[in-house]
Amino acid sequence: MRDYHINIFWSDEDDGYIADIPDLEACSAFGATAEEALREVESAKAAWLEATRREGRPIPEPSYHPPICSELSEVMAQLERGRAYLRKPLFPSRPSPDGWRTDACLGFAEYIWDIYAIGYKLAADLLVEYVVQRERDQDTLAYPIGFLYRHCIELRLKELLVVSAMLHDRDVQVLESKELGELGHDLILLWRRVRTTIEEVWPNSERERDLDALEVRLEEFCKVDPGSYSFRYPKDKKGGRALDSVRRFNLCHLRDVVEGISQLLEGCSDGMREYLDNKREMHAYLDHEYGGP
Repeated sequence: MRDYHINIFWSDEDDGYIADIPDLEACSAFGATAEEALREVESAKAAWLEATRREGRPIPEPSYHPPICSELSEVMAQLERGRAYLRKPLFPSRPSPDGWRTDACLGFAEYIWDIYAIGYKLAADLLVEYVVQRERDQDTLAYPIGFLYRHCIELRLKELLVVSAMLHDRDVQVLESKELGELGHDLILLWRRVRTTIEEVWPNSERERDLDALEVRLEEFCKVDPGSYSFRYPKDKKGGRALDSVRRFNLCHLRDVVEGISQLLEGCSDGMREYLDNKREMHAYLDHEYGGP
């Protein structure tokens, strides 16, 4: 005889899992976990069958099947839509029908590093907000959230080096094509270069303690994810377990600390860009009044 089909589902009303056997009337059980609900309903099934035999009532044959047939047409329709999209390019040149609502415009800003940094941080913030609102998926989304926050910091540090080079009339092309590549994903190497530029622009700053605290936070991030791999891959380059030093962390706390880091770095970036704009305006005025060199 085939065994009886068991349905297991989460019940918000009962705040737990319910397991029931549709072929056996009123045969169900509750559990704090799906495994517990399954064990309980197996016990309930044995008791149900024993009582039925004792009373001389007929025992029904297993006949229930999950109602997947009624959903088959929708599944097939989804598959067909997916196959149709597979035949389309990822990045079509023509605007989409809804245009301004979902079309993204790329490369329109002068300070493109700033746009990248903002975008990665915004994506991480939205994922954390999703977890807060839904109270679910935190174990799954921890990896992209960790990567996005780390990468937004890396991008902001590199953006500061680019803006500083522009401010001091250094070769930005060499910086972007060579030097940034040599610095790689090491947040501490990047930070030390950035800190030097900050101290060049604002010597004798009263924010030394803030800069020291920021460096400690970056050292913590580098200890957990030294090369921007740990939140992207489950294994490191040597085959060891990624994130081996961390078993649990709070997503909201990480968001708040990264917010503090971002505010400090963005403030430095805004200040440098303000100086750069003033410098350009002054040069434009001098060129207009006295002619170019």
